[in-house]
Amino acid sequence: MGIFSEIKKAVSKRKVGTYRSMSGNGFVQVIDEGSITFQDGTVIGRTQKVDTRESKKPIEVWELLKDQTEPIVDTSNLVQKIKTIKKRIKILEDHVSIFDLNAEYTVLGFLEARKKYDTYKHLFSYPTTHEQAIRNLCATYRLKIVPVTQYSGTMPEEAIDELLTFKHSCLKIRKDKPVVRLIVQDFDPKTELKKRDPILLVSSPFGNWDYVLGAWDKEVLIVDELIYMGK
Repeated sequence: MGIFSEIKKAVSKRKVGTYRSMSGNGFVQVIDEGSITFQDGTVIGRTQKVDTRESKKPIEVWELLKDQTEPIVDTSNLVQKIKTIKKRIKILEDHVSIFDLNAEYTVLGFLEARKKYDTYKHLFSYPTTHEQAIRNLCATYRLKIVPVTQYSGTMPEEAIDELLTFKHSCLKIRKDKPVVRLIVQDFDPKTELKKRDPILLVSSPFGNWDYVLGAWDKEVLIVDELIYMGK
């Protein structure tokens, strides 16, 4: 039996995984029914997935990110809540890794920050969003969420200025730095443009949500100006 007949037989039986040919041609990996990979890296039969998402600039759809309900910042009984979390950490740290206590440390940071919420909340009057809204946007439109470390060179000067203002506000609340992410157009890497006109997202110091600091295009339209200044 020839190798291709063997492979066809394996695929027809849905034997997904590594298939070793008896013909001396090395292993053949049957990834799925439409894809076969040889030892030398040759791939046959792979069907290219069609991206059916609608093409939009981030500035055109950023409003779909906005959380229609204001995040609840509960500042009641903070001293007792902080005491409870610290007790959990103290007892558990002898039995589990730091990684396993990540949730406790995250909540502790939020609770400590909320002690200053009433004093500094006016500095955080940005639109808010959450992870599911971000995922939904990128699933519907040809956009992707990326870490700022990989795309810092594509941020316009106005985004840098807005981020600097936000970081100064955060330093009044807590010492650790906010997580910064961008939503950019999802181009093919071969034709990817240098200017990405991003939506700028930063994590909140008070809870598990993000602030939308801005969205840009060629006219450099800032979200804050659109909302608060009526421009």
